[in-house]
Amino acid sequence: MALLGSLLVACGDPELTEEFCTSGELSCAADGVYKCQADGSKTKEATCNNCVATPSPYCPAADLCGTATDGTVCDGDKVRNCATKTTAPCEIGHCITSNNQGICAADLGQPCFGTTTAGEVQLPCADGGALATNAACDYRTGVCAPAAYNCGNLETLQANQVACDPTTGDYFSKCTNGQPGAIICQGETACRNSSSITCFTPATEGVACGGQAVCAPFMHCVQNGPSQASCVAPAGALVCGANDRTLVCSSTDTAFACLQGNVYRWNGLTTWGGSCTNNHVQVPLGGNCIPGLADCVTGLACDREFYDQVGVCKTPAAGATAECVLTGQAIVSNNTCEFEWASCRDGHDYRVSCRGIRIGNNVLTQCRCLLDQQETGTFVGTDACAATSTQQLDSVANAKCGWDVTTTEVTP
Repeated sequence: MALLGSLLVACGDPELTEEFCTSGELSCAADGVYKCQADGSKTKEATCNNCVATPSPYCPAADLCGTATDGTVCDGDKVRNCATKTTAPCEIGHCITSNNQGICAADLGQPCFGTTTAGEVQLPCADGGALATNAACDYRTGVCAPAAYNCGNLETLQANQVACDPTTGDYFSKCTNGQPGAIICQGETACRNSSSITCFTPATEGVACGGQAVCAPFMHCVQNGPSQASCVAPAGALVCGANDRTLVCSSTDTAFACLQGNVYRWNGLTTWGGSCTNNHVQVPLGGNCIPGLADCVTGLACDREFYDQVGVCKTPAAGATAECVLTGQAIVSNNTCEFEWASCRDGHDYRVSCRGIRIGNNVLTQCRCLLDQQETGTFVGTDACAATSTQQLDSVANAKCGWDVTTTEVTP
């Protein structure tokens, strides 16, 4: 009986039972809330001296602020305002403590840009539960990426300005709270100067180009087939101005484009599913696409990040929405106008074409809705021609044509 009694006492010992927990399980302790890890250890999730065990362990919000009457603290993945005693969730990212304040932040590889009920937000990057010193929000991809930087070297930058860091080959903005924004040049590419946001390849023939990778100066990005775009040093380089944005068909098979000082060429287009007519390229699967100049054939989407000069024509992702580039717009009068959206993520092209029709002494504005060059409906009115913003234009087109188009960019 003595042995049995000693075993019963040992089983009830909190020092022993504390070691056994389920991964992810929360529990109360005298100094706050702890979370069980996969290895059986426990890490503190919140600090307080009056943890409530049910329905799930948590620290009462009022206690988190202590005697503070201003500032913010983390309440799980919510930010508590100590002045108003209200909490707001981190709709993207999670709450960390930085400079004694609770803020929302994103971990490495997680989105740092997003839309919340408060509008568009950009989050700093976190390393565990603290602000990262080796990561930054990549403006191009919208996620937190590894980065090396020196905030002291970025102090003179103005708002919305980035500079090329020759040491890392990346672009950085001025630091805010110890962390800059960035445009990370991937792979072998690197920035060259701060006059344009361009990631150049090495000056080596045969290196891949397209997407973010722009050929080194005086080289052309030449594509002879799907997934075959590479940098070439031509015998006679075609010189393009820094502000040029034009494309010329030399035949139905061959096209040249000048884009911000860089040259792109497509060869043998008809042999791999494309063509060039009226100085516009229909780009097949795997080809480099430039919204408004070289658009993907119907059914393909131009996969392109915001800061990239060109994208690649790919099969649309499942459930992709009509996020489009407004590639063409002509407003002749209040009654005559045309708008065209291409390079849409859903693989479709959209167009609204309005014309004034005189009936007696009156002018009637008749508009056509075209999806992939096929008329799908009509409407009457000057709303499209009178639109003064892309948001207003989208609203009119969607309401009148039954679409769900969102303009994400406008070509020059």
